[in-house]
Amino acid sequence: MPQGIPVEILNNRELAIAFWLIVIFVYMLISKKMGEVRKSFKSLLSAFFARQIVSVLFLMLIYMGLIVYVLSKFGLWNVEQIKNTVFWCVSVGFLSLFKLETIKKDKSFFINSVINNLKLLAVIQFIIGIYTFPLLIEITITPVIAGIVAMTAITDSDHKYIKVKRLLDTLLSAFGFIVICYTIFMLATHFGEIAKEKTLFDFVIPPLLTLLYLPFIG
Repeated sequence: MPQGIPVEILNNRELAIAFWLIVIFVYMLISKKMGEVRKSFKSLLSAFFARQIVSVLFLMLIYMGLIVYVLSKFGLWNVEQIKNTVFWCVSVGFLSLFKLETIKKDKSFFINSVINNLKLLAVIQFIIGIYTFPLLIEITITPVIAGIVAMTAITDSDHKYIKVKRLLDTLLSAFGFIVICYTIFMLATHFGEIAKEKTLFDFVIPPLLTLLYLPFIG
């Protein structure tokens, strides 16, 4: 079986990201230079565990637990979707609690989120993300790509960096081209491993959870 097929809890790209996050976290804990960062992090944790936030978060988890239970009863959710559900709760469910004012002003906020998940570009990004490189390659390229993206954001702020920005954009485009070519090759040689129920669930579950989250956030 080719590496990166999503039968594991985490694919190689997610493992690589987790690896670097752990490295950064450990460095932050042990480095003397990170003293101020540690203090800020402690303050952030204290704010996070405020009673009001914990209460709302607890209610959200209960609500989503009920949603997952109902979906499972209708055959629309299974244990293979635990990772996607956890990621959704952190990236959409929890963060949305801090955007309540924006959401109240924009009544179509979540509907647009669902639609965006179903657009052609999202489908392409989803398919590209199904196949990943071997773990060692993912660990190597993750900080490189992150660094290029960060530098691209910096070069956007000043026109004098236009030549550097063009170079960085070219590098990102080249990487994207390689990923697309690799994905096409994997699809052509291992299509049977993508054309299955779990892959469909992986794509459908996040927008479905977003849609069903509307009554709670409203």
